[in-house]
Amino acid sequence: EPSPLYWNTLGSIQQVLGQLAAAAASFRRAAELAPGFALAHKNLGLAVYMQGDYPAAAAAYRRAIECGSRDRATRLQLARALVHALEYVEAENALEPVLAVNPGDREARELRFECRYFTCDWREFDDFLKYCHDKIAGGAHGLAFEGVFPGGVPSLTRADQLALARGAALRSAQRAGPPPPRAFARTPKSKLRIAYLSSDFREHPVANMIAEVFELHDRARFELLGYSIGPDDTSPVRARLTGAFDRFTDLRGLSVRAGADRIAADAIDVLVDLNGYTQFSAPQLLALRPAPIQVNFLGYPGTMGAAFVDYIVADRFVIPPEHAADYTEAPAYLPHCYMPSDRRRTVAAAPSRSECGLPPEGFVFCCANNSWKITPTVFALWMDLLREVPNSVLWLRDNHPVATRNLRAEAARHGCADRLVFAGRVDYAQHLGRLGVADLFLDTLPYNAHATANDALWAGLPVLTCVGDTFASRVCGSIVAAAGLPELITGSREEYRALALRLARDPAVLRGLRERLAATRLTSPLFDSARFTRNLEALYVRMWERYLAGEPPATIDAAPTPA
Repeated sequence: EPSPLYWNTLGSIQQVLGQLAAAAASFRRAAELAPGFALAHKNLGLAVYMQGDYPAAAAAYRRAIECGSRDRATRLQLARALVHALEYVEAENALEPVLAVNPGDREARELRFECRYFTCDWREFDDFLKYCHDKIAGGAHGLAFEGVFPGGVPSLTRADQLALARGAALRSAQRAGPPPPRAFARTPKSKLRIAYLSSDFREHPVANMIAEVFELHDRARFELLGYSIGPDDTSPVRARLTGAFDRFTDLRGLSVRAGADRIAADAIDVLVDLNGYTQFSAPQLLALRPAPIQVNFLGYPGTMGAAFVDYIVADRFVIPPEHAADYTEAPAYLPHCYMPSDRRRTVAAAPSRSECGLPPEGFVFCCANNSWKITPTVFALWMDLLREVPNSVLWLRDNHPVATRNLRAEAARHGCADRLVFAGRVDYAQHLGRLGVADLFLDTLPYNAHATANDALWAGLPVLTCVGDTFASRVCGSIVAAAGLPELITGSREEYRALALRLARDPAVLRGLRERLAATRLTSPLFDSARFTRNLEALYVRMWERYLAGEPPATIDAAPTPA
């Protein structure tokens, strides 16, 4: 049997070569032979972290610390793995020794901010915003956050988000290294090869929205390839998605460079990235330029700030032409809403109020968004609505126990301790079914509901939104307009509050909205998946035509497909 040092050295070589799965196996063998070998545990942590197995990475880093590797870098890596594993309290605890030595440690502070941001711990909320603004004003290239992307930070302007995105793109390009020379053919063809790159080919909002589009692509004109860079949850959604592609490839276990080479070898014409800077994303793969045309679509609500991304699929509501200067990509405009919908979503029978934990009487305000989208300002507005509407309740998602606990405590400070109800996790069809029990969906601001608004409208629940100036703050307005309810789009918090009160106090108006939503459910642009897919295909064709002509990316429009 070779020595532990041999296995550790072999793992390091394999990792450099991009053989991540083999490297992890070698490091694991070294740690088995020498349980106290701290470096082997630390190296194993990095190898599985790079493959997206964050619980395993956290376990390996904990073991490395137990074996004596108590340096700053190991503790920070443990905290990063725990943040990705949604273990925010443990992550904050892991940072304490680092901050005890240096309270001003930049990365440790940013990770602690992030832990509190995701759990609605608002003790440092204003400090968090000031810190972000100060860094951007000081010319910082980016923030060390693991899960908070630029569009997710409240109060940042489009220019701020562009600055942060440029920094993220620069770091991605630096990590990737120089792209190899690639010779892309400019040859006319009757069938374009379109590839979708995503970590979310699983039970995930992105997958739930776009699944039917994959199935509806015209196979006479397009060949469809899928590249997965995220976990395989073995769900029915995963099986449906993999079956929708002509070819599906799981790139996990490959290095970024090996993954980019694999895509390039498949001679892709248009590579569509569905991640941006979200969890498990690999922007450095795009930086290696594996395809002649690269597109930012759906998963990331904002610019990637990258020279290696050519287009962003949008509509003229989320990116009005006057906003385009704050995007490095050329807008590729769809005629209605940029967000696809899946008409095959099953809406289960609506449960009773008691089955949902709701009181038998009273108005039910609802917000199914992730709790991290809730800011102190919007929460205070919601508490004001509860006080103004007798016997009303606010129905929220119980998507993290620490966040739920903190929101309950915050409600108590507003005198509304008994007015919050939290919905636990159920399967997707049941979730859609229970949405119909609510009376009105209250959107978050400035980061809107995206897939959750689409779900609510599909389930027949009206959505009240307030638009801002950034992509993330305009998505819900685009969705609501495409569903045929533009009167539910407001332009200020005051207008939003007033309309929420009016709807809560006038059941006839609200009933009329629900009836109109039900009547146009299958004909509104939001839910016409076939028309959406034809328009999206038209954009891909226009991108290819410009490329063939040797023209640089520029604003393009899909000619509206007749209803």
